[in-house]
Amino acid sequence: MSGSLIKRFIDFSVKHTNSSSRSNILRTALYAANSVRNTPGSYTYDVHQRMSVANILPGFEDAKLEHEYYLNEIITRSNVISVRILYPSGTAWNCIGSVYDELKKDNRYQVIVITEDYDAYIKVMKEKECDFIRLENYDIKDDKPDILILTSYSSTRRELNFDGMREYVKTVISLFPNIVINEFDADTHWKYVQRAYCFSEPDYYLFDSLVFNNCSDYIPSSKAVHMGNPQFDELYFRMQNANTDNPIWEKLSGKKVFLWATDHGLNEYYPIDALSIDLYMKEIIDFFSRHKDIGLIIRFHPYLIREMKQSGLFWNETEFNRIVNYCNSSPNIVWDNTPDYCSAFKLCDAMMIDANCGFTVSFLATGKPICRLLRDDMEVHLIHPELKECYYYANRFNECEQFIHNCLNGIDPLKNQRKEAFAYAVKNFDGKNGIRVKKFIDGLLGD
Repeated sequence: MSGSLIKRFIDFSVKHTNSSSRSNILRTALYAANSVRNTPGSYTYDVHQRMSVANILPGFEDAKLEHEYYLNEIITRSNVISVRILYPSGTAWNCIGSVYDELKKDNRYQVIVITEDYDAYIKVMKEKECDFIRLENYDIKDDKPDILILTSYSSTRRELNFDGMREYVKTVISLFPNIVINEFDADTHWKYVQRAYCFSEPDYYLFDSLVFNNCSDYIPSSKAVHMGNPQFDELYFRMQNANTDNPIWEKLSGKKVFLWATDHGLNEYYPIDALSIDLYMKEIIDFFSRHKDIGLIIRFHPYLIREMKQSGLFWNETEFNRIVNYCNSSPNIVWDNTPDYCSAFKLCDAMMIDANCGFTVSFLATGKPICRLLRDDMEVHLIHPELKECYYYANRFNECEQFIHNCLNGIDPLKNQRKEAFAYAVKNFDGKNGIRVKKFIDGLLGD
C-alpha cells in the first residue's frame, strides 16, 4: 500500500465510519504505513540517495581517499572476475580480512569492499589499504558483479537495495560471520536467517563447525559448505604477534591476569538473561581494587558501550569517562580499548564472560580457563549445550571469586574438555581459512 493511498484510506475512514470501526481501520492503516516505512530495498535505498550530499549539492564531490573508487571506475572492466565484499558492521572485518587478502593476490579478480560511510569503517579501509567504495556511491544494478560475498546477514538487504538483486549478481556467497547460534533453539535461528537472506538468496553458505552441525534441517546440503571461519585467521596470527608492548599493559607485568569481557543486548526495561554486567561489575571492580597483586583487563563489547550511553540511559559521557579513568589510574586494572581483543587474550591467564557471548568459543583457542557468568535472578538459557561441560560457571559473585582462587592455585580439572570442545566447534585454527575460501571460489570457476 503506497503512502498516498494510505492517506486517502485514513481520510475516508474519518468521514464515513463510526468511532469503533474507525479505530480498527486506523490501526490497519497505521500498520500498513509502518510496513511501508520499514520496507527494505528500494524505499530505503531511495531515501539514502535523496539525502546524499551529491544529490543535495549537484556537482559536489568529496576528495577521494587512496584506494577509494567511484562506481564508474569499477564497472569499466574486462577479462577480470568482479568480486564485491560487503563490510556492514564494525565487528565484521575479522571475518573478511584474510579472504580479501588472498583474492587480492590473484590478478584474475577485481576485489572491492562495499562499506558504509562511517569513520570507523573508513579508518579500517585506510589502515588495511583496501580497495573500497562507499555504499552511497554503489548501485548493484549498474555494477552487476560476478560474485557478491555477504557477511552480517542481519542488515544486508536494507543496505544494498536487495529487492530483486539476484537478477544482477551471478553468484552470492554467505561468509557466515557467526561461529555460534545465538538463539535458544535452532528453529528460531534459521527462520531469522532465512528471512534476512530472502532477497539475496545465497548460492552457498560457508559455515564453521558449530553452525554447520546444526544446519542440515534448514539449509539444502547443496548450499551448505563446511568451512573454517576466516575470523580465526586473525586470531591465530595476532595471538602469536599481539602487541603486548603497549604502555597500558605495563601495570600487569608479573601478575596473574584475568580478562572480564561482556556481551551486548542491554535493554532499558529488562536485561537479557545472558547479560550479567549489572550483577557483577561492582563486585569485580571491588575485588580487584582490594587485591592489587593480581591484574584485571576489562573489555566491553563496543555495542554494549553504545547501549550504555544511548541517550544517557545508563551512563552519560561523564559517568562513562569516570569508569574508564578509574581503571586507568588503578595499579592493576586496565580498561581495554585497543583495536581488537587479541592482546587481552594473549596476556590473560583466564577469562570471565557473559554466558552466551561468542568469546566462549573463540577463547577456547587459548586453552585457558573460562567462567561463564550467569544470573541468579532468572533462568539462563545456554546456547550450545553440547559444549557446556567444558566451562566453569558462576551464579553469583562468590562463585566467580572461587573460580579466581582456583586459577591462582593452578586448579583446572576441565583443561582436556576445553581442548576437545574446541576441536568439535572450530574446523581449522591454522591461519589458512582465507586461503581455503579463495580455493573454494576458484573451484566455482572450474579451477
